[in-house]
Amino acid sequence: MRDSDRINDSSTNIQDRACLNVWRELLIDYCVLVVDQSLDEKRSVVEDETQDKATKRKVQGHIFAEQVKRSQVHNELKVESIIRRRAIDDSEARETWDAAAK
Repeated sequence: MRDSDRINDSSTNIQDRACLNVWRELLIDYCVLVVDQSLDEKRSVVEDETQDKATKRKVQGHIFAEQVKRSQVHNELKVESIIRRRAIDDSEARETWDAAAK
C-alpha cells in the first residue's frame, strides 16, 4: 500500500484497501500479459518472410513501443517494491531502537 493511500483514504478499513491493492496488482499483471501476447504476435509478423519491408518496419516500431511500455511498468513495480522494503526495514529499525532505548 502506498503512503498516499494510507494518508488520504481514512474512510475505508485496512482490509478493503488491501483487497483493492491486490486487484491493482492483478490488473497490472494482466496488462503485462496482454502486452506480451501482442509482442509475440507482432514478432511472428516480423519473422514472416512473406511480409514486405515496409510492413515489417511498421510492426517493428509497434514492437519497440510496446517493449517500452512493458519496461516502464516493470521498472515502476521494482521501484515500488524497493520503497516498500526500505520502509519496512526503517520501521523495524525504529522499533528495535525504541525497544533498546527503554
